[in-house]
Amino acid sequence: AFFSDINVLKSQVNGALAETPFGQFLAPGIADRTDVDIVFRPQHVRIDFDRAGKGPLPTATDGVPARAVVKRARYLGHESLVEFQMDYDGSVLKVTVPRVFLPEVGRVMWLTVPRNRCFIFPA
Repeated sequence: AFFSDINVLKSQVNGALAETPFGQFLAPGIADRTDVDIVFRPQHVRIDFDRAGKGPLPTATDGVPARAVVKRARYLGHESLVEFQMDYDGSVLKVTVPRVFLPEVGRVMWLTVPRNRCFIFPA
């Protein structure tokens, strides 16, 4: 977080897995019942459009899509910053997108988080 914005998911490890609305994350070497932070940068979140109440299918590399609503979108000169309010707990995740991408406030979209772009730390 010292160098740039981050997003943080809170979870707890059970059987070397941390359960989240984005699916399970591997947490090898972390003891069961340990609270963890799953950290990823805004530029690594993938956005997909809503398809009549459904998002994309889950994949091994991107996990499960989580439903979110656009809270705010603004253009920053070379990229767009979109803030999403997550359905599962009301938290806000920040997503950056190259160039101009300004979905309207209130639009439903689906987010996925590539597993190879996440870091898991004991909380």
